[in-house]
Amino acid sequence: MHQLSRNIACFALLSLSSSILQGATLFESAAIGTIGIKTEDLYSQAIKGLNIGHRLFSGVRFHVNSPAEVENVGGHFVAFEPGNSLFAAIVSLDEETDFPNSFELLSSDVLGITLIDLPQQSAEVFGELSLQLSPGWYALVFGSELFGATGGGGAVLNGQDIGMPSYITASENIPGIRWKEHSSNFRNMRFVVNGFQIPEPTSLSLVFVAIVSVFLFPRIRRETVTYST
Repeated sequence: MHQLSRNIACFALLSLSSSILQGATLFESAAIGTIGIKTEDLYSQAIKGLNIGHRLFSGVRFHVNSPAEVENVGGHFVAFEPGNSLFAAIVSLDEETDFPNSFELLSSDVLGITLIDLPQQSAEVFGELSLQLSPGWYALVFGSELFGATGGGGAVLNGQDIGMPSYITASENIPGIRWKEHSSNFRNMRFVVNGFQIPEPTSLSLVFVAIVSVFLFPRIRRETVTYST
């Protein structure tokens, strides 16, 4: 009976420790809309879309409340031509109204970059990016013709914004720093950051102590029991 109880308790604690480190969506700007959209649908404006390509970038600001580990980033996209790709970059921001420090994304605030191959019919696609983030503000930016990305694609705007995402865009045609807030006409872009929250050291310590106690306490109890004669 004691062995069964210990096994059940151990299983519960291991499940708890696993859930602490389990991957999840750290940020998503909008819910996923209908996939399988073709480029022609965007060109004809049957489905609303946003051009992301050479010297024309789009992104979204997001906030991290506690230390986190990024595993991959992506969104809902479709390729302009076969073999097209986008780069995705995570940029550190000073505050919620800040922009990346450089148009070419070569400044030190750029923390990590990955490539995403685009599909011929729209789908949610991702690029692997291993990155630790401290609490604070960041931007997830997509573009092409930099960092090995070629061609370009369309972001499909058929989802539904979650909350009030802060979308940003960059172009050589924008005066000054080349970055600005996206027009209110361009909403419902699904940009996603996946990863997991990094638990506080005290959380892992408590789980470890609890697991050790499950095995050690019954043994100590047996060794300290005395019998009367």
